[in-house]
Amino acid sequence: MATFTTACRSDDPSNVVGEATAKIQAGSATTLTAAGITVTVPDGGAAEGPTVKLTVTEGVESPLLAEGLDALGPSVTVDVPGGLIQPATVTFPAPPGVDDESVIPVVAWQDGVGEWRWVPTTYDASQGTVSATVDHFSFGFLGGIDVKKWVSDRWDSFRNFITGRAGAAQPRCGDEAAARANGVQVTSDRGDRVKWCFGVENGRRVLKVTNNTRTYLQITYPETWRVADGASVSLDFDTVARALGAAVSKPSGTAARIVDGGDTLTLIVPDGASGRVTVESSVVAWTVSAIFFGAETYALVARAAGSTLGTAARNAVDRLAVLLGATSEATPEVRALSECLKGMRGLVTLETADTAWETLKFAWKCVPELMKSQLQDVRIFAAGVVLSMVGTAVGAILTAAHLLVTGARDLWDHIASLGGRSDAIYDIVIDDPAAVLNAYVGKYEWSCGDGYIGIEIGPDRTGRMESWTFKEGTMESRLEVLAIRLVLKQGTPTIVVDRVIQPGYGTSTPVGTEYTVQLIDGGKALRMNDFFTPIPREGLWMEYPC
Repeated sequence: MATFTTACRSDDPSNVVGEATAKIQAGSATTLTAAGITVTVPDGGAAEGPTVKLTVTEGVESPLLAEGLDALGPSVTVDVPGGLIQPATVTFPAPPGVDDESVIPVVAWQDGVGEWRWVPTTYDASQGTVSATVDHFSFGFLGGIDVKKWVSDRWDSFRNFITGRAGAAQPRCGDEAAARANGVQVTSDRGDRVKWCFGVENGRRVLKVTNNTRTYLQITYPETWRVADGASVSLDFDTVARALGAAVSKPSGTAARIVDGGDTLTLIVPDGASGRVTVESSVVAWTVSAIFFGAETYALVARAAGSTLGTAARNAVDRLAVLLGATSEATPEVRALSECLKGMRGLVTLETADTAWETLKFAWKCVPELMKSQLQDVRIFAAGVVLSMVGTAVGAILTAAHLLVTGARDLWDHIASLGGRSDAIYDIVIDDPAAVLNAYVGKYEWSCGDGYIGIEIGPDRTGRMESWTFKEGTMESRLEVLAIRLVLKQGTPTIVVDRVIQPGYGTSTPVGTEYTVQLIDGGKALRMNDFFTPIPREGLWMEYPC
């Protein structure tokens, strides 16, 4: 439990439990004590002559409590005409159980406009006191942040952060029927954590992929596809990986973006292109998620430490995406983050819960210094000391929360099933026949003695197939001519017989007969499943061995 002293005034004299006054004298410090609380004004800390008054009042009115604080003792009021020239010290009895590990003592004070803020604090275990340095006299009370309560709250928030939904709407794409014309098929894994649509907008095919989780996810796609200008809020994978110092890579021929929960990535899909888009909680995306959750925790503690610091911390969280996604040379803050994370550079993939929680530990450990580096210019009294105090409290909260996380097997099961049960990757596959089948357009012919087969496939992927058939027991033959079309069957190019144009001898080839085909010899010949000899393209007429 972290203890604080926060300003407050009570005008009810019946609640006063102690008062003390002392006249400021030149040449020595001025000290006064009431109800166990001591105020010390150093020599020269105030103008000579005025009287310092200390009033200790029982209880604190709850509306006066800053969010996140619990009253642990009486409130105090300290006044001196003319104010302070130099900082003074206010010392409070430490409550039972205070220590530097489980209970982090800190003093908060109220400024002249009624805002709350923490001030530099020293805990003296041998004396059992908490002393604060203040730059003005005001109102205060002994209070505290219940670390266990904060950890419990952060644990609940983290669980919801991992398992919750962003509440994103289903993305909408124009003219989805046109995008699927000519046999284009789009398939995906199931579930509502990723939402998508495929259509035509402004004459271009687009795939919109929405991250409906609350964490960051990595979306990987073919490098020939482009991100629509101004249509997506996302971070470049390579830039973020460099900022984090992560020794990870993406598959060859792909590009990737890191997308926040609730955001949509809009990709321009080239005409005739097929491709696979994957969505996953990669090491890079998971690290970014961990940093942002830790930074959110820091901002909450900073808000309890004072509205000015809280606002500055909230703005710093908003700037994190800019820092991590900047394409220019890394800032000092990013270089410091990369140095802090160097211990996790051997973590390449999130294959196990241990990897995920280890990454989380490294990221949370770096949050206090990362946030402090962005808040050096905040205008509060003794900013550096106060930032260190906030960082200490945040570190204690996140460390305790991490212990709870490591025991939560169900959270890892949730992360590892984005694409379905035991599948950590969500797939979206676009199969455009034109992308695969256009390579087969042309003529193929083969002859060997009296044998002959010829195949012609046009740009519309329809055509004809010819072959000699023989009358049983004779040498008499007839050319069978079939109308065919080339299609994809489960990703495999397949010739399908649509119609018998000219029957041969014997039983005609049944309509609907399928022949799987494959280009071989660098595209110079065609192999069919029921024909053991390759069929060369036109211009390569030859007799293969029979």
